[in-house]
Amino acid sequence: MLVPLLAELQRRRVFRALVAYGIAAFAVLQVVEPVMHGLHWPDAVLSYVVVALAVGFPVVVSQRPKRPWSLRLTSPRRIARAAWCE
Repeated sequence: MLVPLLAELQRRRVFRALVAYGIAAFAVLQVVEPVMHGLHWPDAVLSYVVVALAVGFPVVVSQRPKRPWSLRLTSPRRIARAAWCE
């Protein structure tokens, strides 16, 4: 039961989106921390950024699988909305 779910998530490239999100979140934290200390912001700012990134994680997980379903390729240079989306 778990294997088909993992296969479908892999086919929809959800894992790739999660890895990209993790790399982007790490980069944001690496930039925010020195800026925060340089501007003498309170330490709570880093906590707020971490919470914001944590809240964004499930949003990425829930939105990623929907994107490929809503579009279809009609020709090599044209993308259209799927009929059921309209």
